[in-house]
Amino acid sequence: MENLIQYSDKLLEERFKSQSFTCQLRVLSDFLGEQNIERILLEIDAYKSEPDVIKGIKNKDWQKIKQIVIGVGDKQGG
Repeated sequence: MENLIQYSDKLLEERFKSQSFTCQLRVLSDFLGEQNIERILLEIDAYKSEPDVIKGIKNKDWQKIKQIVIGVGDKQGG
């Protein structure tokens, strides 16, 4: 146990090292078209950005969505 305590800071430092990534955001309908997706079960959990995801679905693509689940809740409280 003493060894674990002695090296815990070093161990945790490596485990929780932050990393930044740059990525391109696209609207869902663009992705569905690029991948030729005809049917989808959609789960959205985008922490306060769910409306933005919904706005990225073109009218013609709503027929492809067979089921949708939207996560709601306070991320801080669970």
